[in-house]
Amino acid sequence: MSRSLLFFFTCTAAVVTGWTVACADPEPEPEHCFEALGDATCAERYGAERPYCNGCDGQAPDSSGCVAEPPEDSSCYSPCGGGAFAADDDSCLVGDDTDADTDTDAEVCEGPGDCPTDRPICEASTGECVSCDEAASPDEACAEADSTLPICSGGSCVACTDESPGACAGTTPVCNVSLNRCEPCTEHTQCDRSGNVGVCQLETGACFAMSDRLFVDNESSFCDLSNGLPQTPYCSIEEALESTSADEVAIVLAPRTYEIELVVDRKVAMVADRNSELFEMGERPLFLVEEFSDAIPVAVHDEGSLFLKDVYVFSDSGAITVSGSGAKLQLDDCRVGSNGTGIAVSQGEVTIRRGVIAQGPRGIAASAGAHLSVTNSVFAYHTLYSLDIVVSSVEILYSTFIALNNASAAIRCADLGAGSWVRNSIVVTEGDAPAFNCSGIERFNTPSEAELNGSWLGGWFSEFAPFGLISGQFPETLASEGVWLDGDPPTDIDGDPRPSRDGAPDFIGADRVP
Repeated sequence: MSRSLLFFFTCTAAVVTGWTVACADPEPEPEHCFEALGDATCAERYGAERPYCNGCDGQAPDSSGCVAEPPEDSSCYSPCGGGAFAADDDSCLVGDDTDADTDTDAEVCEGPGDCPTDRPICEASTGECVSCDEAASPDEACAEADSTLPICSGGSCVACTDESPGACAGTTPVCNVSLNRCEPCTEHTQCDRSGNVGVCQLETGACFAMSDRLFVDNESSFCDLSNGLPQTPYCSIEEALESTSADEVAIVLAPRTYEIELVVDRKVAMVADRNSELFEMGERPLFLVEEFSDAIPVAVHDEGSLFLKDVYVFSDSGAITVSGSGAKLQLDDCRVGSNGTGIAVSQGEVTIRRGVIAQGPRGIAASAGAHLSVTNSVFAYHTLYSLDIVVSSVEILYSTFIALNNASAAIRCADLGAGSWVRNSIVVTEGDAPAFNCSGIERFNTPSEAELNGSWLGGWFSEFAPFGLISGQFPETLASEGVWLDGDPPTDIDGDPRPSRDGAPDFIGADRVP
């Protein structure tokens, strides 16, 4: 019953019964803030004592609806009045400086697409964006919100962490833990899983499935039962290749000596079995041909691609040939030695990372539009040229070239292709011949022998395998001439870390002293 109706009944009863009652008109009841201007009405009437409007019946100390705190039930809050709750009209709060306890900055959402990265989950019950760790099942909530970011980490949904691969698969199987981002594999070791040796498809960035790997050990005791599994490996590389017609083949090699004349005309990756005890003892798979043979152990033909890791190749006449515009060779942590030309390339592409190419008249002879990419590698003790490049192009980074005293030059170029460069490298000869006989190559942080202020014969480098590592005394120039840039390799040839800070001074050459 309203206050005015109660007054009418009381006065009427007094007249009827003969009571003497002083009946005066009461003060008019104040308009409810819900029907007026909401918070503005409350602030005008009661100041900071009761500045908020509660539009629900019975939740204010009087009929004005004004209260001291924002309503606990947010659906009762009527900040703008006019007969509307906040869910229908909160326009008066735009730019408002009222107490932060009103939480007017909370995002209103209908789905995860409406939420920021630090509060990626749309809470259905409140329609507000919250951090994923507030969800009952954080990872499940992230996966439901975005299948590409299925892991909850620090309140945000991410692709992966160091503890979980998350969404990393396909052509982005590797978790960059510093960025919580999935990326392509660039090293075979990034594909190792649960202690098993992995193999990377370096052209696509995907890892070969573990079930697709073929194992080879030419000293296996189970050659009669061989099927390419780790326990019953094939007993020759040829047998492994003949066992499959797949366009891409992954082979894991026991560290043995293999007499072979390998011809590659499809995509083949071969890596040493890094779990082998022989590998731990320093042994590596070694490719040879029969003694006194003029054959070549490895030939990569047009449209063929060969990726070798931790494999050594040696031959009397020549170790590897690459021919054809579509032919590709990549050597990671490999050594090549020959009494002829180590690697002969015509038209194809060759990439060498952390390699040693030693002995013989030439390390690499490139011609007819070939392209070479050399990083963190050593070319040592060649009698003619370490690199002999004709009508081809080359990119050299953090590498060391040491030619013997009767050599004509460490690097010789003729009709060099555009865009060829050498950076952060050491190029020296033992004799009086110039280290560079190469016009057209751009040199960055690669000083001349005179600028190195000393002769490398003073004991700068190791004289035995692995060749070209820094040992003994060396000029200060070696330690400070280089400049590490973003995108440069994080380590040197034997795994010592480089600065990893853009613009930081660094050693030149393949090796650095920790």
